Amino acid sequence: MLLVVVDHRGSSPGTTGAKMIVSKSAVCGTVGGGAVEQALIEHAREVMAAGAAAPTLVRHDHHDHHGGQAGFVSGMLCGGCQTTLLYPGDNRLLAAAEGILAALENGQRGVLRLTPAGVTFEPGTYVPEDSHFVGNGSQWCYEENAGLWTAYIIGGGHVGLALSRVLAMLDFHITVIEQREGVETFRKNRFARNKLVACYDRAGALIPGGRNCHAFIMTHDHDLDQYVLAQLICKPMRYLGLLGSRRKVKRTLGNLGLNGKNIPPYFYAPIGLPIHSHKPAEIAISIAAQVILLRNAMLAQAPVPPP
Repeated sequence: MLLVVVDHRGSSPGTTGAKMIVSKSAVCGTVGGGAVEQALIEHAREVMAAGAAAPTLVRHDHHDHHGGQAGFVSGMLCGGCQTTLLYPGDNRLLAAAEGILAALENGQRGVLRLTPAGVTFEPGTYVPEDSHFVGNGSQWCYEENAGLWTAYIIGGGHVGLALSRVLAMLDFHITVIEQREGVETFRKNRFARNKLVACYDRAGALIPGGRNCHAFIMTHDHDLDQYVLAQLICKPMRYLGLLGSRRKVKRTLGNLGLNGKNIPPYFYAPIGLPIHSHKPAEIAISIAAQVILLRNAMLAQAPVPPP
């Protein structure tokens, strides 16, 4: 059985889009953890044992008192609520899963749609919101932009390797571009789906941009960073970052004639959150944290922190 958190409000262990597969003897994934997740696992197994074939919605209110609200009271003090869909495994679910896997292999995204009538996956499409749920009872629809985010790391050095490792844990489809031959850190990178040895003058052609694209400029040379940035600065994408000190960033932007009026809102430099990072792993974590912060702010429709 597939479990999906299709909606949450306020503080909740499970957030919208969280997923778990439950069988009679095993689980994979998470819908929030703790007592609520365990209750959902037990409920799913009870439903499977009863042979129920229809999807069901289960709401948990995270309070220590009922307060007259509909749904199960979790006894937790979070103050929010979550609605979890229990979708029995069938051939339609299997077909949708196969479609998603095929899309992932090609770095493609699409829309996963769950309704009482069934489940579908439409590759190459998207909905304005990354996830959307409407309805209740027997009439409802959940849509989600499914697939991996794309990450293009320009530079196969130590930070590029560390960032590949972190982004792989965050379900990114990673491509690393390096123009030097025989770079050891590039050779050792087993986290990237694609590793391209190509001149940096091809960066603009190799990086398509788009609403799911993240690009991280971190070559071994300041002038090369500037050269790559000149190719990408006008290409719309979700995130564009430049590694370097504030002095380097200021000089680079000045050389390109960029200022506050013609710098896109998705450009961040110096790249990453300011956590006084120095080591490659620390820098990679600061960059990934910034990407997570921006993504979650967008999903929550909260104010986006300034670059």
